[in-house]
Amino acid sequence: MRIPPDLSLELALAADEHGLLSVARYRERGGDPRALRIACAAGALTRVRLGIYCDSALWCSLSPREQHVARVRAALSQVGPEFSAAGLSAAAVWDLPILGSWPPTVTLLGPYRGGGRSDPGVRRVTAGFETAEIVDVGGVRATTCARTALQLAARGDFVAGVMAADAVLRSGAPRAELWREFDGAGPRLATRAAARAIEFADGASESPGESAARAAIFLAGFETPELQVEFVDAEGVMRADFAWANRRIVGEFDGRQKYQREGNGGEDPQAVLWREKLREDRLRRQAEAMVRLVWADVMSRERLVRALDAGGVPRRAGLSPQPRDSRPNRVPHAARSHARDASPPHETGVGRVGG
Repeated sequence: MRIPPDLSLELALAADEHGLLSVARYRERGGDPRALRIACAAGALTRVRLGIYCDSALWCSLSPREQHVARVRAALSQVGPEFSAAGLSAAAVWDLPILGSWPPTVTLLGPYRGGGRSDPGVRRVTAGFETAEIVDVGGVRATTCARTALQLAARGDFVAGVMAADAVLRSGAPRAELWREFDGAGPRLATRAAARAIEFADGASESPGESAARAAIFLAGFETPELQVEFVDAEGVMRADFAWANRRIVGEFDGRQKYQREGNGGEDPQAVLWREKLREDRLRRQAEAMVRLVWADVMSRERLVRALDAGGVPRRAGLSPQPRDSRPNRVPHAARSHARDASPPHETGVGRVGG
């Protein structure tokens, strides 16, 4: 089924600056909402959520994260200003890294209303609403980057929490900003899992994959590596992602993105691969052993342990992460009386964080 060209133009003009077309907006412009259903049935429009559509060609051009952000925009347009993106939805808005795929359901933070109501495609949460600072991120109301990372860490997955916390530190925000959010969030977010992720976080991890690998290495019982360790040879300076045992063992994390044009500034992937091989050869001459990890190793404890043991990576004796500036005697907020703690002031949001 094809739609008339004049209707296509009419639909395009009725969409907002983000390409979203609401039934209400279309009706206000004098359009017949039945035209939207016809266009959707014809494949010209994609329904983002009940009452809101997007041009199908535009929708297909969006990445999964961008599609989730579009769902967030659509959901927020149908609720009051007291609601904001939170959790995984705020992570999409801030471009924070997550494990797995972006969910079809949007998470919104709002006030407690005695149970409230549930809308299709929207999950409403209230944890930390009273103390959450809400900021505008590209026209989307969302929790701050640091609070968003705390929300992800509080879910209990150590690897995912470290990925988010590392990204906040990598953006230039101080660790104290994460601790301030922790102290003011309340017991449902200030969990021991969140505290562990904040303590272990290190902004020197240059990618989500490196963050995930470092966290998985720790969980597997091995020593936490030095990060971005420099070596010098006759050709110049080079860096290894990880190093152990006084730099006798080096490690590299290989994500697919840097071998794809969209992940390396449009450079020929074969040229990138060849340059990486030459760099690896130089590193191997500087160390006694090299461990190369990929996402499959990070996601499989058995594979990871096998790779680390084969490289001679030392196992650690302790059971909890103790980075250089951690607080070993810190009692998580969940173990204190929230009523006695005053919420400290928030710093300005750290801005957009790259994944």
